[in-house]
Amino acid sequence: MTLYHCPDCDRIHDEPFEATFTLLARCIDCALASERAAALAEPIAVPRAA
Repeated sequence: MTLYHCPDCDRIHDEPFEATFTLLARCIDCALASERAAALAEPIAVPRAA
């Protein structure tokens, strides 16, 4: 079994979240946290009144 090192949280895991060509790959916890942060950073568009 191949083990991967997550550079974001500095943990060792067995399944990478994203495709990797090295032994450095983000884990699912770090990937989901960054996606959640990116979704929260987007401004919410409020429709203008006519």
